[in-house]
This record gives sequence, C-alpha cells and structure tokens, in this order.
Amino acid sequence: FLVADAIAEAKIPVVLHPTMQRAGSTMETLHSYLGNAKVLTDRKIPVSIGTSYEGYVPKTRVLRSEMAMAIVGGLSPDAALRTVTIDAARILNISE
Repeated sequence: FLVADAIAEAKIPVVLHPTMQRAGSTMETLHSYLGNAKVLTDRKIPVSIGTSYEGYVPKTRVLRSEMAMAIVGGLSPDAALRTVTIDAARILNISE
C-alpha cells in the first residue's frame, strides 16, 4: 500500500504476502496493513492473495482465512473471490 501509486504506474500485478505472518517479523511484514488488497484493487492493480505460510497447514484453509482478512480490510467478498480465481488466472496468463 505504501507504493501503490508506483505499482499502478508500472502496471505490474501483485501477489499479496499472507497476513498471518507476524507483522514486523521480516522486512516484508514491517508495514503490514490489512487494507492492502483494497488499496491496490482500488487503483486497478491486478492482485492475487498468497498463501505461503505454515507448510503443515492445509493451503485451502489458509486461503479462506486470507480472503477473510482481505474482506476485514475493506475488500468486498466478490473482489476477494476474484483475487483467488479469475484475477490470479489472469496474472498467470491462464484465464482462458
């Protein structure tokens, strides 16, 4: 969210870091913000939600939790679903 304007200007997609990682535990989480997905999608930046946390936890459960956190952060439920379906497929160029 801190560089959303630069990302939008560069027209690059973003895979969001999982929110379940402890904020401030790494440089990537130093400025964690639950509204990140909302800020980026409001600027028309293609967004997908990442799940790379806790290898022993089923990823489907993590993905649902990450979607819920994005919704808590202001993203609509429909937009959250798009980030893990069609928007993720578009980022990977497999939407057809």
